[in-house]
Amino acid sequence: MTGFDERSVRAIGQPLPRTEDFALLTGRGCFSDDVTIGGQAYLAVVRATVAHARINAIDTASAAAAPGVLAVLTGDDALRDGLGAIPHNPLPKTKYDLKLTGPGGGGVFIGPHHVLAQDKVRFVGEAIAIVVAETKAQALDAAELVAVDYDELAFVQHAKAALDASAPALWDAVPDNVLVDTEFGDRAATDAAFERATHVVRASFHIGRVTGVPLEPRAAVGHFDRATGRYTLYAGSGGAVRQKHEIADVLAIDPADLRVLSRDVGGNFGTRNRVYPEFPLVLWASRKTGRPVKYTATRLEAFLSDYQGRDLITEVALAVDGAGRFLGLRADNISNVGAHCVSLSPLGKGSALITGSYDIPAAHLRARAVFTNTVPTQAYRSSGRPEVTFAIERLVEKAAVVCAIDPVELRRRNLVRPHQMPYANAVGARYDSGTYESNLDAALRLADWTGHEARRQDATGRGRLLGRGIAHYVESSIGSPRERAELTVDPDGGIELVIGTQPSGQGHETSFAQVAADLLAISPQDIRVVLGDTDRVSVGGGSHSGRSMRHAATVMAKAAAELIAMAKARAAELWRVPVDTITFADGRFAAQASNVTADWFELAAALRDAGHDANALHVAADNEMHDPVYPNGCAACEVAVDP
Repeated sequence: MTGFDERSVRAIGQPLPRTEDFALLTGRGCFSDDVTIGGQAYLAVVRATVAHARINAIDTASAAAAPGVLAVLTGDDALRDGLGAIPHNPLPKTKYDLKLTGPGGGGVFIGPHHVLAQDKVRFVGEAIAIVVAETKAQALDAAELVAVDYDELAFVQHAKAALDASAPALWDAVPDNVLVDTEFGDRAATDAAFERATHVVRASFHIGRVTGVPLEPRAAVGHFDRATGRYTLYAGSGGAVRQKHEIADVLAIDPADLRVLSRDVGGNFGTRNRVYPEFPLVLWASRKTGRPVKYTATRLEAFLSDYQGRDLITEVALAVDGAGRFLGLRADNISNVGAHCVSLSPLGKGSALITGSYDIPAAHLRARAVFTNTVPTQAYRSSGRPEVTFAIERLVEKAAVVCAIDPVELRRRNLVRPHQMPYANAVGARYDSGTYESNLDAALRLADWTGHEARRQDATGRGRLLGRGIAHYVESSIGSPRERAELTVDPDGGIELVIGTQPSGQGHETSFAQVAADLLAISPQDIRVVLGDTDRVSVGGGSHSGRSMRHAATVMAKAAAELIAMAKARAAELWRVPVDTITFADGRFAAQASNVTADWFELAAALRDAGHDANALHVAADNEMHDPVYPNGCAACEVAVDP
């Protein structure tokens, strides 16, 4: 910390060197593929090459006889060994999320996601079999020898096509492919708004499918210890605690018998927040072979089988009066969940924000989700909110043309005002705060909006086309509601912070240490952050949905207050004075009636010397947060095109 004032860097928000960076910049990080266990074998996955087919037979004989092969396992083997489907829990869990239902208000059928396909394959890239061999090359070579006899079936890949009466059904339980069909808002009020509108503007959009492409491909190392009966998984993820319980469910074991370690994680974007088949597969393979087993996806495999994002079709209509005021909005949103329903967060969270930043009195939304023969989709980069933002902002641009009103002015007339906050939009989302018009003014100023015409003429003279755009957005941030922080003072120095929110490159080790240090009035260097290890972390929602610092800071603040109160009580007992005479300031405890003082570590050491447990100063604070917040802003851009 040379050159830094200790008090200033302790203060939240002040710059300080990131503790993670030295290891990462010098190649000493530990990503999943960096984990090597003595005697480890390697796993390769045989994947479906067709989108939809019945599996008649799988011939593994040639692969099993190949050099170095230790095991070839199929869905039938998994079934015999009692492996279950991944227990995806796709519905958002916080109190104020819009509640999606199956057709007619019933439950949502998610399509059981077995780690190896059982009766059918339902998308190209689905795992069918695994090969375990002495080397990675031997495993890959042997995987090429597995022969699958398919009875190919008709397939459907686009959401609208899946709704057609003649479309092939992926699941017998859902013959029309529709797993969610829910309506929100006030249909009658919306119909009335459209009847009295001067202008009605309609548009249809397909916000296409994307894949996350994190820098680090999916990887995992599994180890089953026959002596203890415990499993250990090393795998980068967005939340080790959740994955521990879901993987234990697949393996039909007690969660206490599984340890999940997520060390350095090379990117996430939502892609890593749910369990993949390979995670329980390496553990099962380790149990079957008696060897640690490693799997690392190729980039092609990641493209084929990483959970993907977006893929929303939305049809929207906006009712506008003669003065350019928005009266009502209709929307029909169809989410393509792929072959298995991994997450409905994109549909649900996007549905809540269809009116965007605008004061639209009436709205009606139909939200549907459909199965298709594609890779499952998952929450990705704001989980459905950019899709609906794009739709409403494009609709406003079209309305500006129809109404012959400048697009900026049309927005200004219809933005939700600060005095309306908290604002309940027409489908039930309650925006907590926002100064949307101020955001608009700031964006116009920063973009030099009034100078655009001169720049456009200059660009035209140079053979270029110059265009511009502006868009408002309102987001929601909440994520998994539960979080815990544990603080333990080490008599030999340092305070350990155990927390369930883990990073994928954001610098949590540094920022969490700084927050805890500020709360406890010590140096950030004295905070040791423990995360991503389920033998140490028992509760926590991981990193997603803008929840990390919001949830972590809340439980850290609760834990710090409890630790200070505990330390005062312990000091009073030790020094034989009333607890209300103990003060805490700038990292030191003092007894008012004497000259006795101690810092955190001196107090912990004195307690140990007096016969207390070495962890005498230890607290755990839990919190469950359901109230969303609604970050918002305005973006402007200018683009030059060479025609």
